[in-house]
Amino acid sequence: MSARGKQAHYDDHFEEQPQGQHCSAFRAAAAPLILVLLLPASSSSGGSPGKANKTYGAGYTKPMSKSRFKPPSFLTKNVSIEEQNIFWYSAQATEPPPNFSPSLIPVLKKALVKSHERGSTQRAWLACENAVHIQAEAWDRMWGCGYRNYLMACAALMGQERQPMYFPLLDTPTPPGIRNLQELLEEAWKNGFDEEGAEQLDYKLVETKKWIGTADLNVAFTYRGIPANLADFSDSSKGVEPLLQWIYSYFSGGDPQPKGATVGEALRGARAVIVTDKLPIVLQYHGHSRTIVGCERAKNGTINLLEFDPSR
Repeated sequence: MSARGKQAHYDDHFEEQPQGQHCSAFRAAAAPLILVLLLPASSSSGGSPGKANKTYGAGYTKPMSKSRFKPPSFLTKNVSIEEQNIFWYSAQATEPPPNFSPSLIPVLKKALVKSHERGSTQRAWLACENAVHIQAEAWDRMWGCGYRNYLMACAALMGQERQPMYFPLLDTPTPPGIRNLQELLEEAWKNGFDEEGAEQLDYKLVETKKWIGTADLNVAFTYRGIPANLADFSDSSKGVEPLLQWIYSYFSGGDPQPKGATVGEALRGARAVIVTDKLPIVLQYHGHSRTIVGCERAKNGTINLLEFDPSR
């Protein structure tokens, strides 16, 4: 289906949504969280790409090793390496692959505006419009969530224009791809990055089906010279509230208005649903990871996370 066809399908879906139905399909239930990887391009600090770091800082706990997980080999038997490295971002002129879905942020906005009109949503903030949902396929469905979230992060980074220097860092010498990411991580290990992670994965990742998480994505980005923040919310004594407030502050905080902003842009904070220029967040918890593309404050004050789940 073409991008235009997908957009029409999304519009029809929400036009037909019953009046009493809440758009909960796009909301993530709060779950025990281990790590969050926050990408930097829309941060207020700006500037040139940060230097790669070889350490993670105090309090960081490496996730449990998943190197022994071995999905059935027949799932990738007839899928070429080229097909396993397929990547697409919104600025490309070609049609997206079938499992790549752009233009969902405007769809989410429309659904949240309706929810606000019904009194269910108080306010909501969404990530940049060029965010792309990327779904796992049959061959990587049992192990590919970390890789697909990496591709979603790359699609947002390569589609944004505030920090154009990130594009060549991601695209050269090899562009994003699932197997390309595996090669990138092995190269980073050989150059002294993440010795603990390399050991947990038996120093072998290329052409395997081993799971990866946000710690590995942090290595991939920083090795390429792209600054990334790795945040640990492992203190379960306080529940998920610190995580929700942290993500809420990230999306709702907003960036300073640029010089020459129009009156409409200056008053954007008055709108109930705001599409920001923030990049998505990759969230990992036990056994899975997802991409967070915004948050909603419900009428009762509850914070809901808006997600792109690569398994769906």
